[in-house]
Amino acid sequence: MSVLAEEITVIHKPSDFPDPSTTFKLQPIDNPPTSATPGHILLRSKVISVDPYLRTLLRSCTVGDPLISYTVAEVVDSQREGYRRGDLVMGAIPWRTIQLHDGKGFHSSEPLRVLHLSPTLPLSANLGVLGMPGFTAYFGLLDPDVGNFQAGQIIIVSGAAGAVGSFVGQLAKLKGAKKVIGIAGGPDKCSLVKERYLFDECIDYKALNTTEAMTAALKAAAPGGADLYFDNVGGFITQSSIKALRHFGRVALCGAISQSNNRPEANLIPNFLGDLIYGGITMRGFFVGDYMARLDEFFTEVVPLVEEGKIRFDETVYRGFDKVPEAFAGLSKVIIQGKQWSW
Repeated sequence: MSVLAEEITVIHKPSDFPDPSTTFKLQPIDNPPTSATPGHILLRSKVISVDPYLRTLLRSCTVGDPLISYTVAEVVDSQREGYRRGDLVMGAIPWRTIQLHDGKGFHSSEPLRVLHLSPTLPLSANLGVLGMPGFTAYFGLLDPDVGNFQAGQIIIVSGAAGAVGSFVGQLAKLKGAKKVIGIAGGPDKCSLVKERYLFDECIDYKALNTTEAMTAALKAAAPGGADLYFDNVGGFITQSSIKALRHFGRVALCGAISQSNNRPEANLIPNFLGDLIYGGITMRGFFVGDYMARLDEFFTEVVPLVEEGKIRFDETVYRGFDKVPEAFAGLSKVIIQGKQWSW
């Protein structure tokens, strides 16, 4: 049975929010591959994840090429050792329904990983809670050189309703946090963060939308200062959270989605350099690709937690390959959870 071979390419780099109809183009692939060539595998995409980092990637990509996303794909044919026909693999590959691939992945340390599926979890979970967002949360929180979280500490998490932030807060609670304080946008999300993800408190940044108001709320939630701030957003929320840290507190720099559209008012870094200096604050950025050699550690600990419902997750799923641009555009405006395309 023949499979429609399509790709979604970038036709315009927006200066602001991407528009599905003007930023991307869905088109057929001319002369699509039908079998693997030596050293390659033939892949059919099954589920594609769109994540906040793609907004940055969109700025640096080549017009005319597809973006690259973490994807679950089926091995249709293989002439590469380690991959067999029928395997399901996960890795960062272009937005195409079918393609040849060398198995090496987008980053040199990220080869396509053959999945060992959980019988109780959806396939899409391998791109969310058991995929890149999960890896990011786990290593950013626990790695001694980044979050270095310890039992008994107080943690602030921005983007707390999102795929990474919700995981961070839940894992911190399971690891013995004294208090987990989330930051999210709107009362519905704050209720989700507290009731479903079991954070102790959640602060609504839409209601408290100035540095002064946010700082006061965070200091009230953690009167003695928080030990760790896990940053997913940047901007005034980060400035406020740094002011709410205790002396020698730490910041794990995961993302800065508020700055992804090049808005100059979001760039507040110069305003909190003094807080870093006089507070003895350590800020550490990290890239999840640097942890790919440690994924067995992640899966050993996290899969049972997810299967047992101790780590809760939610997904927004768009059906149809043509919906990828729509999912991405929605994600760029409102970050709620890892949005995914599947068929």
